[in-house]
Amino acid sequence: MIYAIDFDGTLCKNLYPKIGKPIQTTIDFCKRHKKDGDKLILWTCRMDELLDDAVTWCEEQGIEFDAVNENLEEQIKKYGGDCRKLSVDFYVDDKNLNIDELEKRGVEVTTKDRQYRALVLPFNVVTEEKRINSDYYVEGLATTFNKPYCIGEYDGVKYYEVVDRHALDNADMSDIIMQYDHRGKVLARNSNKTLIVEANENGIFMAADLSKSKASKDMHEEIATGLVTKMSWAFTVGEDLYNSETRTRTILKVKKVYDVSAVSLPASEDTEISVRSYFDGVIEVEKAERLEHTKKLELAKAKILFL
Repeated sequence: MIYAIDFDGTLCKNLYPKIGKPIQTTIDFCKRHKKDGDKLILWTCRMDELLDDAVTWCEEQGIEFDAVNENLEEQIKKYGGDCRKLSVDFYVDDKNLNIDELEKRGVEVTTKDRQYRALVLPFNVVTEEKRINSDYYVEGLATTFNKPYCIGEYDGVKYYEVVDRHALDNADMSDIIMQYDHRGKVLARNSNKTLIVEANENGIFMAADLSKSKASKDMHEEIATGLVTKMSWAFTVGEDLYNSETRTRTILKVKKVYDVSAVSLPASEDTEISVRSYFDGVIEVEKAERLEHTKKLELAKAKILFL
């Protein structure tokens, strides 16, 4: 994860241009996420000496930033430039994401950002060669490997994604659950051996025994009668690569798989939000590049006319 951290009013009490008292919850948040391997960017309106004072103050608090008021070096190289908007996963700001309020409401501020993907792949109600001996058995593929799929179309431009065959080699798959639309009651779980989720040559295979509760039996009936036909999976990305020529994101490593879910529709609001959160940065850079290219063409034309 990449976090953009505000200074005045977020890391310290807002006494701008002076530096107020430390806000320890945010300072601890930064240290914890830095220790977990996340990236931190100091994102503040301070400039010149006031900015230097803020950076020095942060160092005294034990906070190490990966960048200050600019994108990460690897992001700049990846997208071919440093656009005005930071390419991050979250903005931590007293005007936006308030750590104290989130914790008071019981939200885990250390929860990683989850991705949701729902592909047009059907469930199967199998009667022979079952992986689990149950009269309420279903199986299917949550996603495929090495097969690019269109993840969205923005401003008339299509973007693609592909999951690498070895993306799950070291993923955390210790406690995966099955739900409906990624919410509500747990229908099956691998820790009690009612759910199997594993990578094979084709993709992420899942098999479930839906016999352990009324809710799971009802879901089996809805799948068997064709009312529910698709599935989705929730995960976090460990490493990815973007090809600007083919506009394709390759998921190289998956950190953790959270659930596989029966879904009412192939595309969902969760899918749209998680996809857009990634491609927003890509789109901003590509728009800036197109604008710069247009300006250069216009300048070249003007020079020709002048000659």
